[in-house]
Amino acid sequence: MGLLLRDALGVFDDTQLARSAFGKIELADGEAPSISISHGGSVAVLAVSDVARSVGGPIGVDIEAIDEIAPVAVGRMANDDERAWINAAPNLQERNLRMSQTWTRIEAILKAEGVGFSIDPRKDGMPGGWNTSSMTYGRCVISCAARSIPRIVVKEHAFRVA
Repeated sequence: MGLLLRDALGVFDDTQLARSAFGKIELADGEAPSISISHGGSVAVLAVSDVARSVGGPIGVDIEAIDEIAPVAVGRMANDDERAWINAAPNLQERNLRMSQTWTRIEAILKAEGVGFSIDPRKDGMPGGWNTSSMTYGRCVISCAARSIPRIVVKEHAFRVA
């Protein structure tokens, strides 16, 4: 993640970063863009938003490999409507995609809220006021959460290791 932060945002040392009480990484400069980072398998994602702070909050992002989501974990976090939508999938491939979309949406919202899994979405409910967007990227699903409707733009980055 350090290389991604360095190459994309010019973050060269930890003094440029701050952590929330629940460990969410942000840029230490309060005027800097809101960021969120995630990784799944060999893919990492960095979400950056210049407008998130001006419309009432930070952003959250999650990426997960479609075939690596544990049904038990999703079942513990998803609400009844989400579980019904997942179970109505016509085949295993679509079911796995729906599980990944549900899981990444939940995790992106919890990251944006800044609480991570310190709350239980089924017991405590999901924090309100968040909008999400999702997309597939290869064999992964990326979801982003923000107060305004997030627009996901993928810019691939290859690292050069000296």
